[in-house]
Amino acid sequence: MPSIRFVVALCLAALAPLALGQAAKPSLPHRVGLLSPASVNSPSNLEGFLRQLREYGYVEGRNLVLERRFADGHEDRLAPLAAELAQQKLDVIVAFGPSASRAAARQATSTMPVVISTIDAVEQGLIASLGRPASNVTGMTIESTDSAGKQLALLKEAIPGISRVGIVANPAMPGYSSVVKSLDRGAAALGLRLVLVGVASDDALVAAFEEMKDARVDAFLVVAEPVIDGLRARIAVLAAERRLPAMYPWRMYVDAGGLMSYGPSLPDLVSRLAYFVHRIITGTKPGDLPVELPSKFDLVLNLKAARDLGITFPPSLRQLAVETVQ
Repeated sequence: MPSIRFVVALCLAALAPLALGQAAKPSLPHRVGLLSPASVNSPSNLEGFLRQLREYGYVEGRNLVLERRFADGHEDRLAPLAAELAQQKLDVIVAFGPSASRAAARQATSTMPVVISTIDAVEQGLIASLGRPASNVTGMTIESTDSAGKQLALLKEAIPGISRVGIVANPAMPGYSSVVKSLDRGAAALGLRLVLVGVASDDALVAAFEEMKDARVDAFLVVAEPVIDGLRARIAVLAAERRLPAMYPWRMYVDAGGLMSYGPSLPDLVSRLAYFVHRIITGTKPGDLPVELPSKFDLVLNLKAARDLGITFPPSLRQLAVETVQ
């Protein structure tokens, strides 16, 4: 007759995978598609995403196969790339950014699970509602009303004398109109006049800055979009050369030399995308996973860039900032 200790040990061994919250993974490789409008050589948060997947036990080359598709800044390539992914036997497609999310969730497939990261997902028609998304779609969405007006207000607080603000955005970006509406409302409340400047590629950057110069803007604001995000280093350089202060959507712009940024925490966002992939792989239907809004927004200030521009951040902003870069 087995001892009590042996029986207890056997029971604990059987329960261990459950206690680890499904951390144990079958040896069969899982196949995940990645769709991005950026270039394969562009710096991105893909490594953070993969690092979080490793935390869940998925390691590329061991039990994870990644099918990567990059549009190299040509958004017209996203639809055929998404369709190509949809024809493969994948557990899930992860779409980075509004254009990729639309291509995967609306054009490529209505059955394969898709994890989106986009702007105003309900308004775009990608999901029915946050709590009850479409049957094969879940992920993260940023509500433009949550960040656009706040970005303008923080820019105005940093530089009270501004009256005309350039808006650098990609007009082809899904959700563009809703972002502009939110900015218009914020500008009206702050007494600001907006100048819309379209940027859809690297070639348009210099012309965009010339347009802002002709319009005599006092500062500008960059709307988050993967293609534009890939140009952040050039944008920061051009802004410094022209002595134009700017508000950026992500901390990585500040790292590139930009003045200030306010937006959802990118590490948190990519971490949650990996979470959705994990839940889908372990058997949860996408439609049973509510689409989430960012829970953390970060204000980051670049003190060196401010000094170069002759700007002194008020104490109120420095207290709000999660980080100041010297």
